[in-house]
Amino acid sequence: MITKKLKALVISEATKLKEHATPKELEKLNPLTLKGSDSQQCPYGQMTGTCFSQRAEELVNKCGVLYSLDLFEIQKPPHELYRWGGVHDGFSAMEFYTAQEGNKADRLIAFLKGKTETLEL
Repeated sequence: MITKKLKALVISEATKLKEHATPKELEKLNPLTLKGSDSQQCPYGQMTGTCFSQRAEELVNKCGVLYSLDLFEIQKPPHELYRWGGVHDGFSAMEFYTAQEGNKADRLIAFLKGKTETLEL
């Protein structure tokens, strides 16, 4: 379910990601193959090879907030820790968003790649 709160968190995460990801990492993003539920085709997976990589962990911890323990229904996490040492303990707002039907992945990626100045979801 895509809510106004989720959209705001995704915009915040994407804005931070533009600062911390390299241009080479951002260039790897492809809206046609983006799939939030796939460890290699989710946003962090596309940029780094898999969302379980050390680099993905570094990026998501700098940019994201722990949003849900599940990708298909919001399950509020009982803690704020996100990922550490390769342990995937929930999903960021952007990961959750890209797994939802009706997401605007094309707009998200255009923003991340600098093709648009603002992100409207």
